[in-house]
Amino acid sequence: WIVQTLCEELFRRRGDMANGIFEQSCDLQSLQALCTVLDQWLKPTEALLTASDHNPHTVAVCIKRWLESLAEPLIPHSVSVNSLQSQTVSEIFQSLPFLNRLVLFHLVCCLQVLSRP
Repeated sequence: WIVQTLCEELFRRRGDMANGIFEQSCDLQSLQALCTVLDQWLKPTEALLTASDHNPHTVAVCIKRWLESLAEPLIPHSVSVNSLQSQTVSEIFQSLPFLNRLVLFHLVCCLQVLSRP
């Protein structure tokens, strides 16, 4: 839910038009406001956020923080370096837990759109 919601919000805020979307920081108050909304299992909407909270970089920082906060990385430590070198991307992807695959799928789709010229 969180990755899909954040990716949708990133595009709603025109993150696909922003330069250096995952490189820039954001206003900490805006980030806290977004996190508060998400912690309540609510989708960010115009009504829940102030006018200053519409920066796409805020969403990008939120995505990065969420990924950093995971107890186990999306590609778990159990996937050894040897398997990364000897298996295809498809084989590694299929070997991941279902939720990890789902999250990676949404992230990759989002990144593909963001990387378009």
